[in-house]
Amino acid sequence: MNFKRLSPTNLKVDIPRMPKKNQLAAAIESADVYNKWANSSWGRKLIVQKKRASLND
Repeated sequence: MNFKRLSPTNLKVDIPRMPKKNQLAAAIESADVYNKWANSSWGRKLIVQKKRASLND
């Protein structure tokens, strides 16, 4: 991924240097990242955009 396309957020997960998939998933789950993202303004904006895109006449 191009470094210019990355956008930093305030969400932080403490993980070891080379975590395995299950370690990473457990760290994300324990840090409650998904709920924090859904409650952020950026996350709410994306949810609204998805809802609008799914509406049809």
